[in-house]
Amino acid sequence: MHQAEWRTVTPAPPSAILALAGRVASMRRRALAQRHDAQTVAIYRGDAEMAVAFLGRHGWRRLEMALAIGPAAAPHLRRLVRLAQMTLGAASQTHLIVARVHPANQAGARMAAMVGFQPSRLKQAGIWIFKGDRHGCDARRRRQRGAQGGGTEPADTGDRQ
Repeated sequence: MHQAEWRTVTPAPPSAILALAGRVASMRRRALAQRHDAQTVAIYRGDAEMAVAFLGRHGWRRLEMALAIGPAAAPHLRRLVRLAQMTLGAASQTHLIVARVHPANQAGARMAAMVGFQPSRLKQAGIWIFKGDRHGCDARRRRQRGAQGGGTEPADTGDRQ
């Protein structure tokens, strides 16, 4: 049995952006406008659009990530999360990466946490900062191992921005 291959296309074509932008005309226009202001990548499995990621520059060091995920991507979220972790992990060496997650968007908050974002301590709600595996997933695993008697949790010395 032949499995569909994964591929990325950058910049994301307008057809992929529109396919994942939803039905509301204003959202579709906004998504297309972002294409000109941000680096974009479309992620496909075969010919099906799985996701479109936008990385927009804010200042000299800050990148803001936006993500549109299609319903067909649901069974492949682990693969998409891993792809995001690898991509953002490299970019986070030279940039501060943030994402906006509406406080009522529980699915978005779960996805952001899985990738390695953590809610910021800013007054403005909904800003999440990418900490990656260094402070996100690995710290959670260490706590779980420590609770099971597999070691102790080292003190968190990560910077708080």
